[in-house]
Amino acid sequence: MERPIEQLLLEYQDYVLAYRLKRLVGGKLGPKTGKLSLQEYARIRLRRMELARKLVSTGMEPGELSELDDLTDQMNYGFWYNPRYVSEFLHAVLFAGRDALFFEEEGFLKLLTPAELQRLGGGTRELYNKYSACFRLATPGVNPEVLERIYEVIEKSHVPLFIDELQ
Repeated sequence: MERPIEQLLLEYQDYVLAYRLKRLVGGKLGPKTGKLSLQEYARIRLRRMELARKLVSTGMEPGELSELDDLTDQMNYGFWYNPRYVSEFLHAVLFAGRDALFFEEEGFLKLLTPAELQRLGGGTRELYNKYSACFRLATPGVNPEVLERIYEVIEKSHVPLFIDELQ
């Protein structure tokens, strides 16, 4: 299934924001590698897709499964939209006492450069609403109906491409 280029670029934008978030939080939660360029991300994304297809179709060797996990971590793949990833990250952030970034729009917008804020203009609120909904995925014991509503907020958000890396 081919995906429109804009959707793939939005995926890269999610990666960049997750990378910046991890870098800002720092410590053991910081990124383990440098930030990937769009070209590096695309190359790793293709390799990850190849391994995922192999896992589903023919199975894989333990080394390949380990590579798939490593690539998933390096790409922050699914970071924002997987309740388990978000929950583990937020738990570690709260334990480290670095939670100010998550509870107010002003704190979250520190992830953006002045040029990005300017490109977004009035869209900063929708951006924050989308990612704060992602954080709410980690709410313990959330019932399926609430989870569905959270995913609706995420899916209905219309965040444009705005990061510096794509300009």
